[in-house]
Amino acid sequence: MSTHLQNRLILLLIILLAFFIRLHTLDLRPLWFDESMEFWVATASLDKLFAAVKTSLQDPPLYSLLLHFWMNLGQDEFTLRLLSTFVSLLSIATIFTLGCHVHSQAAGVVSAFFLAILPPEIRFAQEVGQYAILIFTLLLNLLVMSYARQTNRGRYWAIWVITALLCIYNYYGSLLIIIAVAGVVFVENIFRRRKKYLLKQIAALLVFILLIQPLVVGWIPNQLLRGPTSNAFAVNFHSLSIEAGILLTNTKQLLAYQLAGYIAEPELWTNLLLLAWVLIVISLFFSVLGLAKSSRHACLLVWLLVSWTLYYMAGRLGAYPYGGTRHALILTPLLVLSVSVGITTMWQIWRPLSLAMFIGISVIAIVSPREAPEDLRSVATYFLANRADNIPTYVYYGAVPGFRYQLQSATDMEKEIPATWYRECWAGAVEPYCMDNNIFYGKWIRHLLPEEKVSEILATVTHSSETEFWLVFSHTVVTEQDEVVNRLKDLYVMVASIEAQGASAYLFHVR
Repeated sequence: MSTHLQNRLILLLIILLAFFIRLHTLDLRPLWFDESMEFWVATASLDKLFAAVKTSLQDPPLYSLLLHFWMNLGQDEFTLRLLSTFVSLLSIATIFTLGCHVHSQAAGVVSAFFLAILPPEIRFAQEVGQYAILIFTLLLNLLVMSYARQTNRGRYWAIWVITALLCIYNYYGSLLIIIAVAGVVFVENIFRRRKKYLLKQIAALLVFILLIQPLVVGWIPNQLLRGPTSNAFAVNFHSLSIEAGILLTNTKQLLAYQLAGYIAEPELWTNLLLLAWVLIVISLFFSVLGLAKSSRHACLLVWLLVSWTLYYMAGRLGAYPYGGTRHALILTPLLVLSVSVGITTMWQIWRPLSLAMFIGISVIAIVSPREAPEDLRSVATYFLANRADNIPTYVYYGAVPGFRYQLQSATDMEKEIPATWYRECWAGAVEPYCMDNNIFYGKWIRHLLPEEKVSEILATVTHSSETEFWLVFSHTVVTEQDEVVNRLKDLYVMVASIEAQGASAYLFHVR
């Protein structure tokens, strides 16, 4: 059997392994805050979908559009997430192809295996959200750029435009990688005096710039100054030593995240996280040795370096989060591939070290603790089994979109409500869907003082009952929840409760 065929069979086994890993726990986690918002937005009718995305999410519209049609297959958690799962399998096949093209089949196999087992890749292959598509579209764009850079064929530049558009219309952060890689290739064409290459690339860039104007003009200004980028460009810079410290700390977190994912209590896993970023640094060092031997292959390192630099600059300006969060996934395709090149280069120099690195990265991926869910499913089940219709329920702002999804799923009752209903309830709208069946979906009150939050809750529920009420929590910090509950205990007795992972419900009765 030829080596080429053997590697294809290995790739097939890796994809089957990845499919099993993702599928057997696909609906184990209840939909959490972000996923439930994605779900509700995608329920909008097609003529209202783009407006719903623009006002309710900090995202471009492609994923919501895909999910809108995908939901025709079902609206249960398993089916909703299956879209991301299938896309993640395509990413594994794509990174294998890219690895083979820019370095070797061994690098392609190692890259595919890592993408199959790394916790962030598994997590977002099992989530209702755009991150699985982010990885896939970026990999496609990198692959096509690699071919266009070498052949200058018009069809590759045309496909590059298409894949770049898919990237940016799915996730804004991917623009950083697109700009960096296209910029490197552009400078390369100038220095090598490849006029024909330049002309085709300029034409492709102009088409791309033209076709992203709806986002640039109509979407990004409305969405940039929200969420994690609400203070974009309002940044104070420090001394060089302090800035260097910030860079080092955030970069360590970024590297550890690639192998271990998000860890809620990092102080308990200090050695694991340290080992994670050390292994990546060593692999990148050997990647330099492997890629520096060939100008055709060296483009990967330059792409990574420039992308990383641009990413950090955007992060330091507050325009895009830099560090150990899901936002770092924009760097994953180039980083995983570069690490894999480093490991295959080690194999040629000192096989025991290469094997140790491969095993070390694999073990970190396997033993790293998975991010705890927000278990509103258990809370909703308990609530439905114990509530009485005459007792009002206040759903705290963080639980609003997810709790209604769980109630709807548990009762199989679907009501026609606006896709952006939860934002209207957060804003204090007096609408029937904000107070359905004696359940009050509360305002966004995170900014209020604890006593003000309690006053808001009591002012809402005492319209229906002077004696008792339910209070449902999720997607809040523990201290915030405790502050509210402890103040209510001064006035009420807690007569029933359920405290699940990341979510809870309490029944209070007046003293």
